[in-house]
Amino acid sequence: MKKVYTKIKKLETNKQNTLRGDTAYRCYEQMFEGKAFWQQPFDPQKDIDIRLPYDLGTGRKFYGYNLTQLLSYKKPEDKFIPLRYITYKDAQNKGYYIKKGSKSIALENYSKYDMGYAKEQSPNNKTYTKFYKNKTNNWHTYENNIFSEQMLQGKHQFFYPENEIDAIEYIKNIAYNMNMKIIEDSHNNIGFYSIKKDEIHMPTKDRFNDEREYYSELLRHLVKAATKPGRVNQKGMEGYGVDSKNIRYIKDRFRIELCRMQSCLGLKLPYKPSMTLLENKQIGALIAKFPNYLVFMSNDAYSLMKYINQQSIYRAKNLEEFIAYHVKQGKFSEKELKDLCIASKFKEIKDLPDIKKRQIINNHLKNLKTNSIKR
Repeated sequence: MKKVYTKIKKLETNKQNTLRGDTAYRCYEQMFEGKAFWQQPFDPQKDIDIRLPYDLGTGRKFYGYNLTQLLSYKKPEDKFIPLRYITYKDAQNKGYYIKKGSKSIALENYSKYDMGYAKEQSPNNKTYTKFYKNKTNNWHTYENNIFSEQMLQGKHQFFYPENEIDAIEYIKNIAYNMNMKIIEDSHNNIGFYSIKKDEIHMPTKDRFNDEREYYSELLRHLVKAATKPGRVNQKGMEGYGVDSKNIRYIKDRFRIELCRMQSCLGLKLPYKPSMTLLENKQIGALIAKFPNYLVFMSNDAYSLMKYINQQSIYRAKNLEEFIAYHVKQGKFSEKELKDLCIASKFKEIKDLPDIKKRQIINNHLKNLKTNSIKR
């Protein structure tokens, strides 16, 4: 079967404004009734139908404004939205058929490449269409029309592309890499992030149903801490440190809520909404009047999530700590670990001959085993 290619299509301003207005109004209605998905508690580990939706053609999961667009279509009686979507061309290439009369959902795709089609003339004066793609400094918006799995003809069995991430280790690494001080207090019923001290106060773990619930709550405060100037960006998020009655503060609350919702979906952690109905109504009224704010806040939430993901990668302060961590993880053989240590270019061994590097690594491994036996 000949492969079919999707034609690149820029999203015209008038159509973009209409689509953004429609999405904002659907979210506004959901938020005023307290029925937006981020206003509901969920636990993906207990319900396999609640996951990040993804593109059947590319395997990519939907985040940011694309996810908000899809969630805006959630019906009040539905638990969640369909998990799988596909473009018409990808459906053709994979041998699927779209049901007659099905309406696509138009998503926004962003790129710094200016792409399209131009009319050109051949040497024998024949006019033809040529695709162009030019790198620019500005963002360009393209239209991506997709169909949900419910619009496919016939019955299909799909397997969700799970990410096997240790959620608790993930969150511990974020706290470690952000140099975040975490104080547990048995007298606290709720956790909070202290802006003045740049530290997180948490109730003790026995106040939670389980460890997953504790770390989900800790994640919320870590996301808040990430909005500090110098972390997610140099200026920080607009509502950092402003009065709680200020709309900029509420907008930041919304960004954090969307970021944590996406993270909990990906990590399969329990999620409990933290924004009040009044705060959701304030955001709902704002986006109904200015739909572009929903785009900006949704994509800011994705930027926050990307920053958090970067902080989740374990970074040892020195070679000894690096070796101890990976020995404890037990994912590498001794030979693989030695090669990994050398590739990581720690300053203690970076400029040494290979034989000397391995000698130092061997000594650290030997000391680690000795100390382990003594304990």
